Amino acid sequence: MIVAMKKVYLILLDSEREESLKKLKGLGVVHLEDCAGTSETLEALKEKRDQVNRALIALSDISVKEHKTPGDAEKKAFEIIGLLEEKKRLQEKLAQLLKDEELLKGWGDFKPSDLSFLQKEGIEIRLVQIPKKAAEPYRGKKGFYCIDDTSPVYRFALVDNEEDPPAEAVDFNPPEHGLSTVRENIGALEEKIRETDEALENEAVYQKALEAYRDELDDEIRFEEVRTGVGIEDELAYLHGFVPEPRAEELKKSAADNGWGLMLRDPTKDEYVPTLVERKGPVKMAKPIFDLMGTFPGYREFDISLVFLTAFTIFVAMIVGDAGYGLIFLGLAFWGLSKASESAKLPLKLVVLLSSAIVIWGAITGTWFGSETIASWKPFNSLIIPQIASFAQEGVDSVLAVQLICFIIGVAQLSIARIEMFFRTLPSLKAFEHLGWLSLLWGLFFLAMNIVLGITSWQGIEFTPLVIPLAVAGFALIVLFSNQQGNFLRDMLKGLNPINLLLNFLDGVSSFSNIISYIRLFAVGLSSVAVAASFNAMAMSIGFDGPQAIASVLMLIIGHGLNIVLALMSIIVHGIRLNMLEYSGQLGLEWSGYPYEPFAKRAA
Repeated sequence: MIVAMKKVYLILLDSEREESLKKLKGLGVVHLEDCAGTSETLEALKEKRDQVNRALIALSDISVKEHKTPGDAEKKAFEIIGLLEEKKRLQEKLAQLLKDEELLKGWGDFKPSDLSFLQKEGIEIRLVQIPKKAAEPYRGKKGFYCIDDTSPVYRFALVDNEEDPPAEAVDFNPPEHGLSTVRENIGALEEKIRETDEALENEAVYQKALEAYRDELDDEIRFEEVRTGVGIEDELAYLHGFVPEPRAEELKKSAADNGWGLMLRDPTKDEYVPTLVERKGPVKMAKPIFDLMGTFPGYREFDISLVFLTAFTIFVAMIVGDAGYGLIFLGLAFWGLSKASESAKLPLKLVVLLSSAIVIWGAITGTWFGSETIASWKPFNSLIIPQIASFAQEGVDSVLAVQLICFIIGVAQLSIARIEMFFRTLPSLKAFEHLGWLSLLWGLFFLAMNIVLGITSWQGIEFTPLVIPLAVAGFALIVLFSNQQGNFLRDMLKGLNPINLLLNFLDGVSSFSNIISYIRLFAVGLSSVAVAASFNAMAMSIGFDGPQAIASVLMLIIGHGLNIVLALMSIIVHGIRLNMLEYSGQLGLEWSGYPYEPFAKRAA
């Protein structure tokens, strides 16, 4: 349910601004707008938070069993950053030494200082590098001493040479230290880096404390933004925002107790109102899905959590479709629940729900790790419903039955959307447009059953004669009522406009494709069974006798692992898509909302 909001206007005494804002924050019900001020204090707080975030990023990959609280969290954050900067300095120095080592390798181990000494004594030694082709004629010439000829570039020491080197020669200026000293320094630096890493690992016990300190800084930053961002007029401070209607009385009482000026009104149609979605009971399990997608309904849109969760559970069951896989997911979910904190349990409860649905669908279709043999064992075989079995049952066309179920699910979900739109649009005449789409939808459903499945009747009731009346009646209602805005005859003529007729016809074609789209549940589920069965067959062909048993087991593990990954990807691609496009499209959802975030202290 999307909670109704009230627009809030608050007036405070500027002399009591800070104290009043503390009380408003303690109340924690008002979503403030246009309150993002600036100050030196604010910038300093943000700088502190950035430093703490840097420290936390450095510790994020280190796992610890115990947690400690430092005496001064800010000081601890700066100590960790000091270690990071020291490590960075060491790594930069190491990188340079590694380059020096690479440069010196071909020249052998010598002290560059010796060259300077010899130069002072009047012995000029010039080190050059010459490409192999140009270097060959100079080998053995007076004053040309080849030090290394094992690479494409030859290295020479020129001493009292009578002839200049070729134009391709490049002078080599050695680093400050020789090869042995460089390697010693590399070893010392690597040891210092290891020590720094160990020091950082020791600091990881303060992760939780630093996270708590960051939350405190976030609170202080938000308070400072509001304190400096409120409007000021003479001796008064003013601000505005939104409050959930059920909590408006709390705000009224607080305003009366503290002497604040308060005005509440309903939001206007052109105001961009934050959305508070209130989910109760099992429907709360839909939240992790919407969080994963990063979608949020607009204030004036629908909360589809119940229908979404119900349909998504069915979709996941049919897409994965294997009771064996479902038991694996279920076991992992229960293990996670036993370890997880209370705040992390909701996503795991969702996994329990989805896994249970997978197990149920897999059991009644006789799918256990894609093995027909396992499905034939007792008591598994007693759970199978032959009409929808994954493996062929004598005298039963299970493929047709599952395809029919897909279409029924599709038309049912799309019908729910149109019925919701009908009641949402009442008492406007435009509501009857959605009854038209509902009628057309069922006409197209019967058409799909005839064309795609070859089904024309059920229990002696013929469907084919219903197609044209339902479609024609539905299209007529759409034409008559789709443009209704208060003047029935004028708006009816708008519906008869050739362009509007064409657009409505194309939308009708889209409705047919929406129904057909639900066949993907059957197709993806079938492919999952086929892949599992194929890997089983390959493993059986290798055999389980002797050493080849290891290869067979690896084949099964890799094959079913791959199939599970593909199934999980299909949930995102197909299971969510049917809800977010086909179903949500019928409701006109744009997911254009933003969340209600009250001015309040962060939860610990």
